[in-house]
Parts: sequence; structure tokens; C-alpha cells
Amino acid sequence: MTEPTVRTTRHEVSLLPEGDINAYAFAVEVTRNRRGTWSVLNGGHCLADGAPGHPDGGRCHIDHRYDEDTAIELAKRIAPHVTVMGLTVAEALARGQAEEADPI
Repeated sequence: MTEPTVRTTRHEVSLLPEGDINAYAFAVEVTRNRRGTWSVLNGGHCLADGAPGHPDGGRCHIDHRYDEDTAIELAKRIAPHVTVMGLTVAEALARGQAEEADPI
């Protein structure tokens, strides 16, 4: 019997710690496309060189293809600039640290 194949199809890049309840919202996703290229997404929007693209309707994976290392580096450059509902990642980090220091 042949061995199963294991493929990495997604990376999550975030400055928030893994256990933070908001980590998923501030994450930048690097996803593998069918042809082995990679796309970078944030909040369902495809990103090209750090600039917001269009909502991921399939064209993202056609228009913005990168090799895996380039896509991860792009996601790392974007991650510090992510905002969610007006809250920056720096503010989310500070809020999380304040809650750890003074839990309710």
C-alpha cells in the first residue's frame, strides 16, 4: 500500500498570540492554489504587494500568484498593518497585554 500524501495548503500569519480570542480576525492567510502557487488574503480580500485587492471570488488566485516563500514574506509585511473595525493590531496587542496584567 502506498503512503498517504501530506500537503501544506494554508499558513496563518498574525502578530497576536495563538490563544488570543481575536487572533483569527487579525490573521493574514497564505493559501495554496490548485496549481501550486500561493495567494495572500486578509478578511476575504486578496492582497497584491500589500495593497487590498478585490474580494476573493476566484480571480484572486489567478491575478495574484506567488511562490510560497514570497507569499509568506508578503503576509509578514502586511500583518503589522492589519486593522479590524478601526482597531490596529498594535492596539489589539496592547489590549490583550492589559487584560493579562489585570484580569477581571
